[in-house]
Amino acid sequence: MRRKALLVPLLLVIIAMVAVPAPGPVVHGSPDRFEIIDTWWSTSAGAKLVEVAPGDEAVLHIALRYLGLLPASDVVVNTSLPKGLVVVGTGSSENSTSFRGPLKRGSVITVSIPVYISRSVEPGNYSISLTVQYYTPRSGKDLEELECVVEVSGRPSVVVRSLTPSIPVGTSVVLLEVANEGSASAEEVYVRLDSSTQGVSIVNGSVLIEQLKPNESRVIRVAVTTPPYSQPTPIRLRAQYSYRSAKGIGYVGENSIELYAQPQYPRLSIGINNTIVGPGATWISIAVRNLGDSGVRNLTLYLEAQNPLHLCSPTRVYLGALDPNSSAVANALLCPLPVAGISRAVLRIEASYLDEYGVEHSETQSFDLYILPPLRTPLLVNATVPTLSPGEEGVVELTVENRGSGAVENLCIYPSSSSLQVLGQVPACITELGPGSHTVFTVRIAAPRNPGTYVLSTELRYIDPETGSEESLHFSTSVRVEEPRTAVIVELTPTRVIGGRVSLLTLRIVNVGEAELSDVYAVLDAKTIQLLNISRFEIGAVAPGRGAEVTIAVKAPSVQADTVGSLTVSLYWKTPWGTSGASTYTVPIYVSAPLPEKVVDVYVEPSTLEAYSFVKLRVVIRNTGSESVRNIVVELKSLEPLKPMRTIGSVTLGNLAPGEARVIEVPVAVPDAPGIHQLSLRVSYLDSYGGEHSYGVEPVVAVVQRVPKLTIRAEPQELRSPSVSTVVLRVVNEGGVPIKDVVLRIQPSDVLGVANSTPISIGDLEPGRAAEIPVTLYVPRVSEVRISRLTVVTTYLDPLGGEHSDTRYIYLRILPPEPTVGISVKPLVNELTIGKASRLCIEVRNNGTHTLKGLSIDVEPSQVGVVLGTPRFFIDVLRGGEAKRLCLEVYVPANVGASTMRVTVSGSYLDEDLGATQSFTDRFSVLLRGHIELSLVDFAVIPEKPSPGQPFSITITVTNVGTSTAYAAYAVPKLEGLPLRVFGPRSTFIGNIEVNAPTTFTINLLLMNTSQRRLVLPVTVMYMDNLRTLHSKTFNIPIELAPPSRGGKLSGSIPRRAAGSEGFPAQLVIAVGVAVAVAAVAGTVYICRRR
Repeated sequence: MRRKALLVPLLLVIIAMVAVPAPGPVVHGSPDRFEIIDTWWSTSAGAKLVEVAPGDEAVLHIALRYLGLLPASDVVVNTSLPKGLVVVGTGSSENSTSFRGPLKRGSVITVSIPVYISRSVEPGNYSISLTVQYYTPRSGKDLEELECVVEVSGRPSVVVRSLTPSIPVGTSVVLLEVANEGSASAEEVYVRLDSSTQGVSIVNGSVLIEQLKPNESRVIRVAVTTPPYSQPTPIRLRAQYSYRSAKGIGYVGENSIELYAQPQYPRLSIGINNTIVGPGATWISIAVRNLGDSGVRNLTLYLEAQNPLHLCSPTRVYLGALDPNSSAVANALLCPLPVAGISRAVLRIEASYLDEYGVEHSETQSFDLYILPPLRTPLLVNATVPTLSPGEEGVVELTVENRGSGAVENLCIYPSSSSLQVLGQVPACITELGPGSHTVFTVRIAAPRNPGTYVLSTELRYIDPETGSEESLHFSTSVRVEEPRTAVIVELTPTRVIGGRVSLLTLRIVNVGEAELSDVYAVLDAKTIQLLNISRFEIGAVAPGRGAEVTIAVKAPSVQADTVGSLTVSLYWKTPWGTSGASTYTVPIYVSAPLPEKVVDVYVEPSTLEAYSFVKLRVVIRNTGSESVRNIVVELKSLEPLKPMRTIGSVTLGNLAPGEARVIEVPVAVPDAPGIHQLSLRVSYLDSYGGEHSYGVEPVVAVVQRVPKLTIRAEPQELRSPSVSTVVLRVVNEGGVPIKDVVLRIQPSDVLGVANSTPISIGDLEPGRAAEIPVTLYVPRVSEVRISRLTVVTTYLDPLGGEHSDTRYIYLRILPPEPTVGISVKPLVNELTIGKASRLCIEVRNNGTHTLKGLSIDVEPSQVGVVLGTPRFFIDVLRGGEAKRLCLEVYVPANVGASTMRVTVSGSYLDEDLGATQSFTDRFSVLLRGHIELSLVDFAVIPEKPSPGQPFSITITVTNVGTSTAYAAYAVPKLEGLPLRVFGPRSTFIGNIEVNAPTTFTINLLLMNTSQRRLVLPVTVMYMDNLRTLHSKTFNIPIELAPPSRGGKLSGSIPRRAAGSEGFPAQLVIAVGVAVAVAAVAGTVYICRRR
């Protein structure tokens, strides 16, 4: 009874626990119980980070303060990070942090999350969501949602790399790129360069860049001077740089830059002025030109002539020294032996010299000379040949004298040349040339673009007065094409400066040569004096006889007596023919001691300013004397072209002790006025004795231009005629300043036509940006390759509104039409049979409009096929659009296992319209289908005569008498209209039927009620060939039937389940029922015994 009394309350408690649901988290409407008081980043070691950047791994700390009245326990803080920030170790944006201990009011907990910041994240502020779950005694489980903002500030990363892999020895300009590869701006980037290689020095090796934005770069120019190395030598520069971020964090860096100093070698070119000798002694001129970058010494020529030519002058000619881009001429007398006809001889010239390092070199060149036989004509021809420049036109005068006794009639000249272009009317003729008289023919020619010696051949045709027949005389002369002489002189004014002061010098470069020089620039290097502006000046193009002026600012040292310094000017240029030239000049500069009464020195800082910028110009006033001065007044008279931001006027500074300096800061705007500019100031003061001094001061500043620079490139540069083609013009702003209102005007040549309407407006282009303009051109038909020119005139405005115009020429190659392919081959048969000879037919069609003759066509199948007969066909004429059918027998052997065969059709024909023999080759494939033929070998019916209602089987044996295997064969009896039923599966699977291998299969049937005594059963065998195509073959099987039984009742009906017998069998139901009853009785007996 006691057990029963305890059991009832226990059951009630269990029921109540099951019925009451578990409490869930509740979000209260009361004030927040947690607040975020701080967020910060740190390293894994705990050091606090002011800046974090994309790609960093850092620890994010979030400090929370608990504000609730009741203690909280089981605190779980779930953090959801924004896109791009993931938890280190999990790769997820979700994080969970648990705090077990109870939290009292005012307690602070810190959530620390190791975070990886993806490189795709942009610097900025990001929001983080927090969900705080906790438990209090009054409310139970509670939940609160918070949000905080963290900053990904980014970090600058400055690198310095070289854009110039190698430089020539001496003084050269190296281009260095200062790039910010970080994700934040770098401020006040200061780069200082020095040399780590002995003997290598750097001029203007420091630069200050105010700001570099992310992924922005600047190119700086540094002049590097190397010793005269005789072989390529690596030199190493060291770049030290410092910068700070926008948050004021300072960074420093250093890296090495390796360059190669390449020595300069001479390069000699040897030429002669005449290749025709005889029939008597002939003088020739040998021109040697130094096309290299350095001079030669002890230049000696060694001459050697081949028989029948001999040298009547010395075989050794000494020429001495030869500077770069200069030439020397030697003369030689050639004496030929008498020859019967025009003979060829070789003149070999060897040039031996020493380079500037003392290394001996030699160059050898051979020239073919032609020796004329003694004259057998009354005519004597002399030629006056000019020396031309590349691309220049000139006149060759041919003087023809009649030394015979009779008049020469119908005298005509026919000049020709493979390299020179003959201009004007050809031929030139006169009707008669009397005895003892002469006439002058002028032949206008145009020189090619490349220097060298070229031959002008002339044929004279006339009527011989003695024989009355037409005779001809061939005459050849050499035309020398040389680059015009290039020479530059340098003038410097003034050549005297005052010690301790800044002076302006005018450097004048004059082209005294014969050719226009382009891309001229000067590199300056000073000794004793100091250069205050850049050491490299871009001059541009200088025409012959013209000059260019460069203003440079120098500061002489303070000297007590006159001193001599020097200015070394290295000039570099390019000729119109693509060759480079250089020359170096050293000009003395005399430094005089300053006058003693001017003890107050005035100069400005910085001395180099960038156009389009705002700077604070610092005017420094220093007492350089040994005694104090009083009442100093500085008057800023003119700061042109600088624009002061406020009015300054006169400034009174008071007294200055010896060595003391004062600074006046003047904010100015720097316009686009490149060059050296003199400012006008006036200083007045009283010396220690009360003497009044007043004089003008003209400090100088250099304004460096940030030049707008546009480049235009065209793609493609080859056009096929005739067509309507599109050429894309890519316009790139490669300058350092933005340009506005860019407009293109396209002027085509007389060959091309432009479909676009001009002008074309592009708009604004920032530095480094590009615009692509498609231009549609009408290209006419041409018969040979031609060069056509597009003139593109570009106008734009600089940032100050100044208008600029630039003309560029774009050269396009126009190609003649491609010859059309006239022959196409098409197979008319797609498959052949393996093991049999099959007929392969092809169609040969002339797709063009030209008439083709003499077609010879070869049809070659691959190795799996054999042509029965000849594989070659001939077609006499195939007109445009006409087609011919060609057929041949091809046998494919039975042992071939391939499913395809490659057929090659090749041939040749004569295209009458083009007048040329063309060839063609075409290939195609045909299918190889296996030959399968099934034959019935034997069959057997078991029993031999089945009775109605009786099952029976038919065993059939077939064989494959073809050449290929029948795959996946199966047999299906056709029972439609027959008293038969399938006894088993509907179809019988056979498998593969191999060649010449008997295959047997069995079909099981049931004979139904019938009175027939004989049946014919169609059995269809389905199979696939080697190309997986389905085939069938039907065999008719005769079946003899037994008569039915005498009782008249036909046996053999199919047994079926009785109606209502669906479901479980009755025996099974009874057995289960008995088992359940026995189990129930056994359970009852067991319970009674326990009680």
